[in-house]
Amino acid sequence: MRDALLRAAGERYTWRTVVSFCLSVAVLSVLIDDESVVLAFFAAVLVLEGAAVARTARGVDGRWVKAGLGALAVLLGVVWVGLELREVGTGDPLFVPVLAAVAGLWVLLDTRRDFVEGRRDEPSREEVDADDVLLVMNHMHLVAEELESGPKTVPELAAACDLTESRVREALDAASANDIVYHVDEAEGTPRYALDESKVGAVAFVRENGLRVARRLVRPLRW
Repeated sequence: MRDALLRAAGERYTWRTVVSFCLSVAVLSVLIDDESVVLAFFAAVLVLEGAAVARTARGVDGRWVKAGLGALAVLLGVVWVGLELREVGTGDPLFVPVLAAVAGLWVLLDTRRDFVEGRRDEPSREEVDADDVLLVMNHMHLVAEELESGPKTVPELAAACDLTESRVREALDAASANDIVYHVDEAEGTPRYALDESKVGAVAFVRENGLRVARRLVRPLRW
């Protein structure tokens, strides 16, 4: 794993990149007379860049990388709190460093849960193109709007949305996976699709995603 990470880091960074980063930290330290801000910037870069290197490294068990980043966040948060407490009477809030330490602890507990469930987090060789995801979401929106007037077949949706039938089927597959649309009249040989209006709108969005976020947040606390 170490060799894979070093190789990925070597491909991502050059000596110019490292020198530029060091100069940026030095300039920031001179311009901003606040150790907390400099430390926050340094910590954010370390965590984000560490995650980026881990994603590009092949054959790396992402759970260990995730644990390392969590431990780093905890360490930086504790050091940051120590620096703030050392300067008594500054009045600087401890909310941000404490939050960083708590977030790091959450990541560590979540990693423990990954090991318990045997869930590996290795980088995929076939990364999904963000543009393709946005395109499918846009087509889903068009199809859902058209289905508000009633069930329709794939050819009808393609004509109404000015899309190819393959694009419509792609959008329908994605919407079906989220139970937003469903089949009707399958016995006739040419199925139509209908919209489940309880799964669309602001209320449905908050309900579905709120529950998903809540489950994700409490997952590390399960033993």
